[in-house]
Amino acid sequence: MSKAKRIDVVQALRALAATVVVLGHGQGSANLAQLSPSRVVTFQTGWGVDLFFLISGFIIVHASKALLLTDQPRFQFFSRRVARVLPLYWGVTLFYVIITTANGGLHYSWQAIAASFLFFPYDGIEAANGLAFPIYNLGWTLNYEMFFYLVFALCLTLGQKRAAGAAIIVMLLLVMIGLVIDIQPTALRFWTQPILLEFCMGMGLALLHERGWHIPVAGRIILPILAIIAIAFQPFVSLMPPIDGTTPNSFVRVLAWGLPMAGVVAAAVLGRPGETIRGFSFARPLGDASYSLYLLHPLMIIVLWRMPILKTWLAETHTATFLVILLLSSSILSIASFRLFEKPMAKAVTYILDRLNAASRQTNNRPLDNKRMNEQA
Repeated sequence: MSKAKRIDVVQALRALAATVVVLGHGQGSANLAQLSPSRVVTFQTGWGVDLFFLISGFIIVHASKALLLTDQPRFQFFSRRVARVLPLYWGVTLFYVIITTANGGLHYSWQAIAASFLFFPYDGIEAANGLAFPIYNLGWTLNYEMFFYLVFALCLTLGQKRAAGAAIIVMLLLVMIGLVIDIQPTALRFWTQPILLEFCMGMGLALLHERGWHIPVAGRIILPILAIIAIAFQPFVSLMPPIDGTTPNSFVRVLAWGLPMAGVVAAAVLGRPGETIRGFSFARPLGDASYSLYLLHPLMIIVLWRMPILKTWLAETHTATFLVILLLSSSILSIASFRLFEKPMAKAVTYILDRLNAASRQTNNRPLDNKRMNEQA
């Protein structure tokens, strides 16, 4: 695959993952609106997050090679991850805190607010259930993402392949510890869940890609078909009953959703060197905006159901109609958010962090004055 086409197909998978999450939450919202049974649609969409984690594992390893040419690969990697993730999530979280408090809803402790902004798993918000949701619920995936970024950043000076291998070992050990020890602190329990293995699978696929491994064309066709069958029939779904509507991040989830999605990602990225995959460039704008789509679509759900005329009409229509409206409106909003907010803010934050880092290095490398030099002598 050429680099451009490889990016296109991966971006298409990101667009797919975000779209699935939107449809899942939209479906739940429509069902809660008590539409008549004939108008209710039910299909499984939880695997969208698992696909996100696999893609993240692959992209982080694949993109880290260029950072090794810099003199500060750890800083360059982590600062750019922060610049990419932090502005939009902080903005959405702050907005959510303001509107829920203003409407007489939940009142959050300073610990819960701080934990949410710092991507720290904390189970101190109202209706705590052990799942360690941040104030803006969708941020639970970002708590995993930032933890993964931190682990990988700490290993990055070992080189691309060794860094990925070391990160995989660290996460495997964490999952094993969580398996054999009954961990009580919420954060430690959160960071030892088997769902971490999905990042490992993504990193593993990146290493195979770097080594030039490829899957025959027939295999790349069969793997997505098998994934569709596994998701459609859900042989393991009865083994992972949801907690407060949320699927546990257990081994069963990794087996039921992580492995099928690993097959999909493998089919997308493990082609022959120089091979091109055509027909996915149309999905690139939504793939670029997939982060905004993931974070902003709940706000669009609220807007749609708060519009009196639209609410009355939606209550009389089929769930599928609502999902189409939700997906279209959320996609437009997310693409605008990516171009007008995400990209400019990422550049601004990167610039600020680079300037602060340069100033810090200049201060630390400043020559000793004569007095201090004499004292050392």
